Amino acid sequence: MRTWLILALLFALGVAVNLHFGRRGFLPLDQSIVFDGGWRMLNGQMPFRDFTTPSAIVPSAMQVPFFALFGVTWFALCLHAAVVNGLFCVAVYAFLRLCLATVWEAAAFGALSAFFFYPPTGTPFTDQHSFFFTMLMFLAVAAGSRDVVAWRARAAWFAVPALFTLGLLSCQIPTAFAAICVVVWVFANPRRAPEWMTALAAGTLAVVVGLVLLALVARLDLRSAFVHVIAAPFQQGSARTPTPGILSPVRMVVGTVRRLPGWAQLWSLNLAIGSVALVPFAAKRNPAWPFHLWALAALIVSTAGFVAYSKTPTEAGLGLAMAIAGTGAIGIRHALTNRRWQAVALAVVAFAVGRDTVRFVQLVDVPGTIHKAFDRRAADAAEGHLPEGLAFMRWSRGASHYEPQELSALVRYLRDADGDFLLIGDSTVLYGLTGKVSPVRALWLDPGLTFPAADSREFAAFEADLIARVRDFGVRRIVLEGSRTWTGVSLNDFPTLKQLAAARACGEKTFGEVRVLEMCSDL
Repeated sequence: MRTWLILALLFALGVAVNLHFGRRGFLPLDQSIVFDGGWRMLNGQMPFRDFTTPSAIVPSAMQVPFFALFGVTWFALCLHAAVVNGLFCVAVYAFLRLCLATVWEAAAFGALSAFFFYPPTGTPFTDQHSFFFTMLMFLAVAAGSRDVVAWRARAAWFAVPALFTLGLLSCQIPTAFAAICVVVWVFANPRRAPEWMTALAAGTLAVVVGLVLLALVARLDLRSAFVHVIAAPFQQGSARTPTPGILSPVRMVVGTVRRLPGWAQLWSLNLAIGSVALVPFAAKRNPAWPFHLWALAALIVSTAGFVAYSKTPTEAGLGLAMAIAGTGAIGIRHALTNRRWQAVALAVVAFAVGRDTVRFVQLVDVPGTIHKAFDRRAADAAEGHLPEGLAFMRWSRGASHYEPQELSALVRYLRDADGDFLLIGDSTVLYGLTGKVSPVRALWLDPGLTFPAADSREFAAFEADLIARVRDFGVRRIVLEGSRTWTGVSLNDFPTLKQLAAARACGEKTFGEVRVLEMCSDL
């Protein structure tokens, strides 16, 4: 079969699988971040000029053309994730081919990746986009290390810094762990390192120049970008590291690698991790075994680093599972010299992979993750009752505060009402659905990460800026979703704003559990 046809089929499968599973359920916080980020940027806002965020910058920017072409709808959001899911399948195929997989091995593991990568979250999210660019970065390293055509190899290494940056601006992990793996590989090859480092330096310079020019043209606040993208996530990571010292993260990742097979309950992952010990035995039959060993270790470490430091459910962090399984299968095949034993080993791998995929679909893709559980009866009952922009969604209430009719009524009310509104809640999709733009500088509310904690010196300035923006945007309503947001934020956390709202309030409307405070005059 021709390569272009294989790639087309893999891409189509990835798109179709995510469009089927990705529309199921609703998790207000996670699924609103890129929706609102894309909506803000569609309306001319820019990160670190008009709003701040520690992550989701690249996914939000990528969402803009989908909104522009298909409208500000759930379909446009799911399609974005589906396209990335399809491209990820293609990237896995290309990576495994460079790891000496056969066409059918690479195609099989690339195809199965469609069920593990984006369906657990379904819509564009920081973590999955970071994994996507991590996979592309590993693909570039593979091409730079394995391609015998010098200019193509240099071009691949030149692209690594850009892919790292795109991953970092999506989410800091797993890209940071992947970058460490790349550095290790470069220094493990002292003879070729100077050539590689020259291309890496040129690529890094190009990225720096591009970012500086973008900052100058768009008038971005580079200090704010550093604080939110580097400093705040680093502090969060330090807080999640149980003991101080440079070796503590190493112990966390190693411990996670040891426990990961039990947590993930994937037999193929067990086989792949075990195959690490077999790779050196393939030295005579596989001259690229050092790269093969590194590739397998890098994929495993990136996944373990993410699981160790992320609060995301483990199943949502297994996007690289089939790339790991495929790389392990190649190592097993090369380590065995007897064709019969090769056939037996690959049959065992095929059984494990098939079992894992069926199990993953049944326990994760179909019912949804723990925070985004799917209820088919609720979805059927919601048909025709959701806001027009959410018509593609297969609704399940999950962690939200709405029933479909309540959400539709609130969207209609806010869309038709004069002035803007301020949401103290997680469902920032409300802004795009109502055609209003958020007055909050933070893309979402997470104390200590997206805005200063209440006990910090910077909080007073943040609240003053929030009140100023509320006035500039002509806010006439404050929408309160429940008593607190997912991250524990409430109106009580903004005492000055609460006092002003109490003085200006002249009524209240309710939509189920959601309260809308009406302002008689500007705050």
